[in-house]
Amino acid sequence: PIVKSLSASRGPAGAVVLIHGFNFDTASRVYFGDRPAAFVIDGYEQINARVPAGNSGTVPVTVVTGKGTSEITTNSLFTYTGVARTRC
Repeated sequence: PIVKSLSASRGPAGAVVLIHGFNFDTASRVYFGDRPAAFVIDGYEQINARVPAGNSGTVPVTVVTGKGTSEITTNSLFTYTGVARTRC
């Protein structure tokens, strides 16, 4: 798998991030750093992932498939910020 970009490279835990790239159709896991994320495969080139709870700072986002794990690049880095906002 190849992560080309994230819809947001910063945000709070609980936010949804779209991961854009290739070879995602058989994704079995998504990680923000060492934290597993809940996710939905949205085709070969996109995954919708919910940012898991984590420490402040910047972490790599990786996608795991049966063929391996995506490489860490500057395009796959995510920075935790603030608190997620919810609608009432």
